[in-house]
Amino acid sequence: MIIFSMFILICIIITVIEIRPLEKKDKGKYLVVNGSILIISIIVFLIHEIHPYSITNIMISIFKPFANTLFS
Repeated sequence: MIIFSMFILICIIITVIEIRPLEKKDKGKYLVVNGSILIISIIVFLIHEIHPYSITNIMISIFKPFANTLFS
């Protein structure tokens, strides 16, 4: 949990640092992208807290066919 809260804090700090020099019209797009990344990471973390091995199994099921074709 501490690592996750540090990750959120770093994301917010990076957003604040990088958004300053942008023009007003670009700030909205940047906030949408960073906000969606933050929301996705929170959802992944919550799923991982509920089912610790489900994320690993999903990743294995996604990448196993690629690995089989690459290394066969």
